[in-house]
Amino acid sequence: MASIETKDGIVVEKLSDDEANDSQRLRDEVARMRAEREAAATAETQASDDAQGAPNFLQRVVDTAKADIADVPRQLGLTGRYIAEGVAAPVTMLGDATNALINLGASGAERATGVDLGRLQMPSQVLSQGLTGAGLPQPEGLLENIAAVPARVLAGTGGMVKAAQIAGKGLEATPKMLADALAMRPGSQAVAGNIAAPVAMGADAAVTSITGSPVAGDVAGMIAGVATPAPSTTMAGSIASGTRSALQPFSRGGREQIVANLLRRQTANPGQAIRNLEQAQPLAPDAPQTTAGASRDPGLASMEVPVTALDNAAAAPVRTQRQTAQTREMDSIAKSDADLERLIAAREAKTTTLREESFDNAAPVQIKTVLDDIDAQLAAPQGARKTVRDALARFRSDIEAASVDGAIDARRLYEIRKDVDLAMRGQFKGDDSNFRLARGELADVKNSIDSNIEAVAPGYQNYLRRYSRLSKPIDQLKALQEIQRRTTMGQPDAAQGDVVNANQLRRIIRNNTVKIEGRDIKLSDTLSAVQKRRLNRLLDDLEQARAGTAPGIRPAGSDTVSKLSTMNLIGRMFGSGFDNPAVRTAARPLDFLYRLPDQAMQDLLVASMLDAKLGAIMLRKASPENSKNFAERTREMFPELFASPGVQVGATVGTQGNQNAR
Repeated sequence: MASIETKDGIVVEKLSDDEANDSQRLRDEVARMRAEREAAATAETQASDDAQGAPNFLQRVVDTAKADIADVPRQLGLTGRYIAEGVAAPVTMLGDATNALINLGASGAERATGVDLGRLQMPSQVLSQGLTGAGLPQPEGLLENIAAVPARVLAGTGGMVKAAQIAGKGLEATPKMLADALAMRPGSQAVAGNIAAPVAMGADAAVTSITGSPVAGDVAGMIAGVATPAPSTTMAGSIASGTRSALQPFSRGGREQIVANLLRRQTANPGQAIRNLEQAQPLAPDAPQTTAGASRDPGLASMEVPVTALDNAAAAPVRTQRQTAQTREMDSIAKSDADLERLIAAREAKTTTLREESFDNAAPVQIKTVLDDIDAQLAAPQGARKTVRDALARFRSDIEAASVDGAIDARRLYEIRKDVDLAMRGQFKGDDSNFRLARGELADVKNSIDSNIEAVAPGYQNYLRRYSRLSKPIDQLKALQEIQRRTTMGQPDAAQGDVVNANQLRRIIRNNTVKIEGRDIKLSDTLSAVQKRRLNRLLDDLEQARAGTAPGIRPAGSDTVSKLSTMNLIGRMFGSGFDNPAVRTAARPLDFLYRLPDQAMQDLLVASMLDAKLGAIMLRKASPENSKNFAERTREMFPELFASPGVQVGATVGTQGNQNAR
């Protein structure tokens, strides 16, 4: 049977003489055999290397052992250096911190003026150079630098604890408290220092790389070392949390999480607030809704004033837009004078014909019945009142004067009826305005007139009923326009438009009464269900708009908002130590790193407070666990590990490893 041979010597048998030399089967077989050959060659090469490497490895072990023995004097010298540097750590630590801050200021001044102001050398470096000059060796390479950390820390912690124990005797209250803290739990301090040193070294390297400034790296390294949590089973998690906190502001997602957590921590009832925000309906499609009001949460309400003060340029248009929507809603409810005039004209057009048709066929009205009704009122006990007596006598006289032979034209009696109606509303001038105090008695006179007209002018009562029905929307509009007049008068907004007064509107709705043309109109009896619902909805929106200044709401202090800043990020590593003035001072050089992220977070916070829907999204983004300061959370879970402030002293000493390792 025929076969083929490739250029690299691979031979493959053909299934038949007719099989093409480039068939897919032959190509697959060649590829398989070539892969097997390459795998075998690789294995052979590795075996050869291992065989040659074994003697070399053993030789390296022997050489290393000889070098270690010969290096004993050097290691003793290094030990002496570590003890000297560790004992001096309390002094050099403070000196390094001071000089680092001074150098950072000098760097800024140099960039601004172009004048080289020089740099102060770190005390720890001066000590290290002095020890080198005295003949003591320096640590070389990564392993020796790592080994130097615990030696320096143990010596430094021991020195601080012993000094504190001596100095604590006879001191005043505050110095003694500090000395006691240094003297407590030396073991924990030492362990904390050994952990803090590499953290400080890493922070120094990272910040120096980002900023290009070794001085900024010095400051960052010291802060990171001091900020390292005390040892516990949660140490790895704490370090990771601190790192995430420091990096969070530099990503959009991180900034959103920080803002979300701040909002959730401030919320009194997060679950209910989220539901309220998601279910809230704006007053109008283009009307904004703010988080403080729509959430109906007192905690978020306390945030509104300080947060919106961060960016009045963003908050002012939202307030104006909302006030405009509220005024527009009131205008929509009360309509216009032209709308009222159209309703009145339509009523007259639809009722005048009915009235005139009834009067055209009417016989004269006999006035005796009407006068007898008035006389009965005068003879009643209430007739003894002057206002009642004067009012009834006035209209009795008018009816008699307009009659002829004991009868009066129906139209003339109807005109007297109009005067009775005006008197009931208090529309008369002078002393006659008191006729309104006889409203009940005059109502009986009006009813007597109506019944006597109906007796001679069939259809008159139909006219009165139609007139009353068509007067209902007119009375509603008059009532609403009176409410509008009393709630929007003399309060222009920034755009010179009217502003609806929430206090006035609430008072009118609570009293359930508005006066129109001398009449007290009951809103519950006059307004439609839709009109009452719209007024209440408007009042609710007005109350929501001023949620941050509502009675009982105490605006959050400016420190609440400042927790978004650099100090807060470092404070997350310090726990309660955030409020320490020394911490804030030491961290201030890092402000330039966080200036842009801080502004972005403030912008997001302002936007979240100005937009209810965004506020709901941010609150949902924050989980209860994330919203807690991780240092506080650790203290809650493991109180026994954080019973003493002294455990952080060792971490402070450990930061010296950062300077000495450079």
